[in-house]
Amino acid sequence: MRIWLRSQRAISSLSTTIGKAASFFELNHLLQACCNTKSLNQGKQVHQQMILNGLHNHVFMYTKLIQMYADCDDLASAQTLFDKLLQPNVFAWTAIIGFYSRHGLTEECMITYRDLKSKGVTPDGYVFPKVLRACAQLSCLDWGTLVHKDVVIFGSGQNIQVCNSMIDMYSKCGDIRSARRVFEEMVERDLLSWNTIISGSVYNGLLELAVELLDYMRLEGYEPDIVTWNTVMDAYCRMGLCEEGLEMSLFPAGIWGLWQVEKKSMVMVSKSNVGVGTEFYKSAGAALLTMYAKCSRIRDAESVFNMMDKSDVVTWNALIFGFADMGLGLLALKYFTEMQRRGIRNNNITISTVLPVCDLRSGKQIHAYIMKSSFNFAGPVSNALIHMYSKNGDIGPAYLVFSNMVSRDLVSWNTMISGYGMHGLGQAALKLLQEMNHSGLCPSSVTFTSALSACSHSGLIDEGLDLFQNMTRDFSFTPRMEHYSCVVDMLARAGRLEDAYNFINRMPIDPDKHIWGALLAACQEHQNVSIGKLAAEELICLEPNHAGHYVTLSNMYARAGKWDDAVRVRKLMEGQGSVKPSGHSLIGG
Repeated sequence: MRIWLRSQRAISSLSTTIGKAASFFELNHLLQACCNTKSLNQGKQVHQQMILNGLHNHVFMYTKLIQMYADCDDLASAQTLFDKLLQPNVFAWTAIIGFYSRHGLTEECMITYRDLKSKGVTPDGYVFPKVLRACAQLSCLDWGTLVHKDVVIFGSGQNIQVCNSMIDMYSKCGDIRSARRVFEEMVERDLLSWNTIISGSVYNGLLELAVELLDYMRLEGYEPDIVTWNTVMDAYCRMGLCEEGLEMSLFPAGIWGLWQVEKKSMVMVSKSNVGVGTEFYKSAGAALLTMYAKCSRIRDAESVFNMMDKSDVVTWNALIFGFADMGLGLLALKYFTEMQRRGIRNNNITISTVLPVCDLRSGKQIHAYIMKSSFNFAGPVSNALIHMYSKNGDIGPAYLVFSNMVSRDLVSWNTMISGYGMHGLGQAALKLLQEMNHSGLCPSSVTFTSALSACSHSGLIDEGLDLFQNMTRDFSFTPRMEHYSCVVDMLARAGRLEDAYNFINRMPIDPDKHIWGALLAACQEHQNVSIGKLAAEELICLEPNHAGHYVTLSNMYARAGKWDDAVRVRKLMEGQGSVKPSGHSLIGG
């Protein structure tokens, strides 16, 4: 805030400075002020003054101009100046890369970084975080790994900001092991380092590790902030331990005590009598509200909401997100409608949060509202529209939104490919995957899962098997459990049960219950008792107390007229202490 105020004061004195012969240092100071406040018009005036003073060809000032135009989002002017430089320095390159990174133009960011290296310019600690952010947004581990090598080669391996960016990149690309290695090898860490590795652990489903890291963080003397608590609360809630999250001091002592006071204040006279509570809800209200919503404690969530500042869009976003995340779509829509009624101006987060829970009617209304309001069709909003139309069975408008996007990120492609898969349009999904490859964007784990699932639902067996092979051969991608599961489901749906069973036996990782479950369900449908028996045995080994596996196998035996085997399975289930679900016959059809 102080920097912004100083910059504003500098800009307010611009007319005085322009009226006289400005010095090198004054113009540099004014350009920086324009960068800080994104004051493009004033920046152009400074540019004119530089020309008058003959300073516009000075390399330092020329580079500063490029930075000013890029920071003020005038890429055309920045690029024009950049192209006139015979030998652009790293600062000029950083300005252009920073623009692309800031606006989510990930491909352009990576291409510009490649050009920087090809010109023999040495990237530094300001370039790497921007490029690593692009790798994270693309979920492209291959590019991220190459940038990591450059980090080491060019001597930025111990730069805290660079290391934090590498942790984030590896986490979002699904390589939490490499993220932890970077974290553990850091000579010096800051609060952001801890928050990033904890967040990365939650992102990759390592919830217990996230909680453990909180303990280590505090042992090393770092005080968690609201971001830390929010992330760890999310981990507890995902583990189904919402109450334990509070009881086990998820809040630092001071905030915990304040929260207890605030709890009592809710049942007291009025908000005006609780001055201390106001400060609490400014900092921790959104996190607490989200946690209550995740635990389906609707009354508590609404009580927290009532204590928060309702003129702040963040307050409404937190409540809408909490309800939407729990699948409570009607409540999310109710508060979104109330938000509009009160005249609270929503933002991209509001729209992209509420769209996934909309039915087709309400989703179309929000789409019309976006068009009417000249709303910014940023990536998340367009992606949410694609998802809304796809899940509600209207694939045409989904593709129309996709095709009209100025810039598509990885989520855009994945959502559209998944949408085609939902509608059994496997050929369209594969064609889109091909277009994605030609665009230079690297497919992620989700991309392959969506495409394989589309092949499965469309009966494109040969195409799906080719795609699975190409994952390893063409993309050097190591298949995960979900990809093996898609192939098994694809073969099993087509009745190729022996091929599915042999494929499972060749897997380099131990198949999980979902894989054996898909095979067993297909065996039941096709009445293949021999392979069904093998699948059921594997499931029973994995989950010996799950009655459903015994019931499915017993029913298969019964339909095949193998009554003795059906009775034997029933007795085996009773011996394990499994309870037969009501409504099922162990020996009937």
